[in-house]
Amino acid sequence: MHQFWLYQATSKEIAMIIIASFLGGLIREILLDNTIILPYYNKEMRALHLGILGSIIIGTTVGFLIDNSPLTAFAASVGAPVIIEGLVKKVEKLVIGGDDNGNRIGKQRQD
Repeated sequence: MHQFWLYQATSKEIAMIIIASFLGGLIREILLDNTIILPYYNKEMRALHLGILGSIIIGTTVGFLIDNSPLTAFAASVGAPVIIEGLVKKVEKLVIGGDDNGNRIGKQRQD
C-alpha cells in the first residue's frame, strides 16, 4: 500500500529535492537572465517578485507532489517558471492590453 509521501521521506531525500530545485533555479536564472534575481518588492506595481526563490518553491513542490524525485524537482524549477511567465504575459496582453514584453498599455489602475 502506498502511503503519503511526507511520512516516508527521509531528511536526506528532502534535502536532495531542495538542492535539486535550487540548482535548477540557479541554472534557469543564469541561462535566461544572465544574472541571479533575488526576491524584492516593487512598490510602484505593488508586486512581490520572487526571483530564484520562486523557482525553488515550484521545483520543491512539484518534486514532492509528483514522485519524490530530485530529477523532477530540477526539471520543474527550470521549466515551470518559464511556462508561468509566458502565461502571465499572454493574460496581461489579452486582459490589460500589454505588449509581448509584459509592459502595460492603456489605462493604469488608480487607487
